[in-house]
This record gives sequence, structure tokens and C-alpha cells, in this order.
Amino acid sequence: MVDGRSFNDTYTKHGIVNASKLTNYYNRGSPDEEPSDVTVQATAHLYGERIQGTKCGYYETIAEVVESKHDHAYYCSKNMDDPEFTYRFKEYNPDDLQETYPRFTDRTITASAGECLVYEVKNIADAPDDIDGRGSGKTFVFGNDTFTDEMQIPHSSLGLSATTYIYRGTNDPSYAPKQICGDPRCMWLWAYKNEHGNKVDTDRDPNQFYKCPITISHVKNTQNDLQTVSDDMAHIAAVSIALQGRWSGEFKNRTFRSYQFYASG
Repeated sequence: MVDGRSFNDTYTKHGIVNASKLTNYYNRGSPDEEPSDVTVQATAHLYGERIQGTKCGYYETIAEVVESKHDHAYYCSKNMDDPEFTYRFKEYNPDDLQETYPRFTDRTITASAGECLVYEVKNIADAPDDIDGRGSGKTFVFGNDTFTDEMQIPHSSLGLSATTYIYRGTNDPSYAPKQICGDPRCMWLWAYKNEHGNKVDTDRDPNQFYKCPITISHVKNTQNDLQTVSDDMAHIAAVSIALQGRWSGEFKNRTFRSYQFYASG
């Protein structure tokens, strides 16, 4: 730590510092232990669920995040037309009896969403087979004037007036080149907005699928490699809202396609 005064004017000095380990989403066991893919995915999703229960700080510029005196878990952009969330890294001194921690750093990382592609649901039918080991479900045909595709979603991840977030890749998100969108740290995230139940209602606007590019920035103001977040970690973070922490199929041919249901999302 750099000697000086903290935001509440308490003097700080050199000491032991605990900082985030940024190599994976799991920090139990031996420091050299590599957790399984499913453990990493489940932990990444759980972190997002837990942080939703906290209040975010609002900002217009990253400078406002860095200069903030509040210990917010994360920060939300005030620009609702360009959704963006920022995390500021903190460091802790476990032996500091003056309780001057956390020390706020100037290191930040940002998640942002680009413009989503929107597709109308054109037909819904019963899925013919068990879907990714998750039971029966529906087959959705969707598209626009120039594009048509179909997707199966299990009944366990569907509900009226709800949203299902979908990671459509078959490989683990840390290695899913077909799901990368332009920027090396951008991943495609799918969502199905189920307004009218699992049927096509010609009297109302159709249900819709959304294909959204989610980008995780590099960590700003790093001083060494230990403070960086890899592209693999960024890919998992980008689609973590859809991850379940499970796979299906035979091990050699397993698929990590995932669905997360939100009743009012």
C-alpha cells in the first residue's frame, strides 16, 4: 500500500493486503487447484445473483467510480440507452486494527451490452426429444425478413410473462469461438421474452428472441499481470446470467448449453 490517508482521513501504512484472485471464479482448496468447468460456471452465475441484492452506485464517467467515497458492490451507468456496469477493485488488510479497509483502488472493469438483434416467434411446437438432458420442452421457430432459425427450450426453463436467458454454445464459454462477437472479449447472449405463454397469439404482438452482444473490458490501471482478467474469464462473465453449472450428454461429447429462467426478468 502507498502511505497516506484513506477517504475517511485515517492514516494508512504498509501491511498485509488481501486482493482478488482473478484466475477463476472459485477460491477454495489449494491455490494451485483448478476447479471443474461446472463449478466455475455455477459460481460465476451465483456471484451475479448475490450482487443483485445490493445497491449500485450511479455514474456518468469512470472517473466518478474511481473517486467515489462509497463502498458500492458495483456501479450502474446513468445512460439507460447504453447499458453499462462497472466494478471497482478493492484491497483489504486483514491485520489492520484501525479498520481502515477496504482500500479503494483505481482499477476498474466494465460490462456493456451492444444493440440486440430482435426476432419474432413464428411457430411453437412440442419438442420431439429430451432437450439437453433436461426433459421435454418446446421448439421455437423465429426470425425476421432475412433470417429464420429454431431453438429448443425445456419446459423447466419456460414460464408466462417471464424471460429465459440462454447460452447457446456447446463448449464451455471459456472456449467457444463460435459465440464470440467481433471484439475478442464479446460473447453472444440469447434471451427469450415469453409474454403470451408457449403459443403464437395472432391477436397480440409476438413473443421475441433477443441476441445481444455482451462485452467485458480489460481491467484499467493495472500494475502487474496478477491484476488482469483473462479473455477466458471475460467470456464466462459475459454469459454468466444464463449459466447453470451443468453439462449433458456423454462426457466426450458433452454440451454446456444452458438456460436460466427469470419469472419477472
